[in-house]
Amino acid sequence: MATRRCHFTRKPWLSAARLADRSCWHTIGHLGNIHLDAGRLELAEPCYDEALALYRENEQTVPLDLANAIRPLAILQKRNGDRELAKSLWKEAQELYAAVDVPAAVAESSRLLAALG
Repeated sequence: MATRRCHFTRKPWLSAARLADRSCWHTIGHLGNIHLDAGRLELAEPCYDEALALYRENEQTVPLDLANAIRPLAILQKRNGDRELAKSLWKEAQELYAAVDVPAAVAESSRLLAALG
């Protein structure tokens, strides 16, 4: 299956330099949140995938930013019924949240992992 790109990043005015800006990655993730909140899962997923890829590709990404990019994708995958992928994503996010000492996020991850079985 071909990788879908987020509608936002296919705009001709969005330069490679702008895509290199972390605020752009954050915006792409928020666009995914808007789609998710509106029930448009098929439009949310490519936004989350793209934002996460941008965070993963940058060696200066801090763990908290990466965890916060993984979290909504884990939520989406659970809604899509892909429990195994959701579990994998929640485990990764949980480890990152633990590494930067965010107890509330670690607790959320633990609770959702337990619910996924």
